[in-house]
Amino acid sequence: MATYIGNSNKTMKWEDLINHLKLIPPRLRGNDQEDDIHLGNPKVEKLIKIWENAGYDKNNAAAKWIDYLPYEHFSNVWVENFSKWINCEPAGCWVSAVPPGYIVPWHPDYKMPNQEKEWLSKGPIVHYTCYICEPSFGQVSIIENHAIYDPKQGDVYRWDDWQNWHGGLNMGLETKYMFNFFGWQK
Repeated sequence: MATYIGNSNKTMKWEDLINHLKLIPPRLRGNDQEDDIHLGNPKVEKLIKIWENAGYDKNNAAAKWIDYLPYEHFSNVWVENFSKWINCEPAGCWVSAVPPGYIVPWHPDYKMPNQEKEWLSKGPIVHYTCYICEPSFGQVSIIENHAIYDPKQGDVYRWDDWQNWHGGLNMGLETKYMFNFFGWQK
């Protein structure tokens, strides 16, 4: 489940970030890409087996998404400004993009076990998602039993648990962009 907390458009110019991301090479995900950043993580290895049993194997071209990372693809100023807006200390952040015609299979977000342990030792982790593109028909996110459809650009949701199961799809005509944030509430 996720709770709507407000709209960040008065603080963040999301269109500027999207325009920047459209000009740089992305980091493709989906199919067999998930394991390249989580090699040796038993939770991810189990998840990949669940996906394969459901039919999401390396030949399933329907599963695809793109990740953009701070420092690598965009300035960390975006993370700093969003952190101030939600009053959090950042732990991790990325922008996900789902092109038209693709899905992101059902999954929780995992970090390597040692990193999860370190993060949790600092306190409860919060997870926020901001929908940074203009609303467009056919773009859906699902967090546990909560579907989010047609959010306004800048709408922000706080998740009940940072590792809620979630997924999404884009049966629309425009790429769906989301700013994802992990951190600690101040």
